Amino acid sequence: FDNYQNTNFVITSATSDVFNISNGFVTLKNIHIASSVPRTAGSYFNVTASNFKLYGAYTSDAFIGMTLGTGSSIIDVKNWTSGSTVTAGTDLIVNDCLQCTFDTFFAASGNAAARIQLNALGDIVFINSSALGAQENVVIAPGTGQAVLSYNFVSGFFDQATATNLSI
Repeated sequence: FDNYQNTNFVITSATSDVFNISNGFVTLKNIHIASSVPRTAGSYFNVTASNFKLYGAYTSDAFIGMTLGTGSSIIDVKNWTSGSTVTAGTDLIVNDCLQCTFDTFFAASGNAAARIQLNALGDIVFINSSALGAQENVVIAPGTGQAVLSYNFVSGFFDQATATNLSI
């Protein structure tokens, strides 16, 4: 992290999405997002575009840290720490993803419902990433007509869940 403290976003809405990334080729660097009110819905990053990059981020108090939705492809996230996600929340929800990489993603603190929830995707890789202390740290749960085709976890931990570390 190169001074992510210098770019702070304090969210005053309990339900709104913060960054709606619907156009391709967006890069965000060195940011901190926190909420001044208890979050009950919405994502800090709602991505429905290709070529999104997030480098150096710290998020706290989220209901959903990031949602990758329809059209998400070529996603590159490096050095994201998600902390203090609310009890009913999830750090990362993947509803669509093709060529997505999370390098040094760390999710812990707070008793989130899940750290990583994979519903539908083409391929995703997690490198040096950890999901700790949620009710379920990693949930792979495709719905009707959905598939999780390829996921790869390279070096990291799923630990200290209150229910399960990996649920399929």
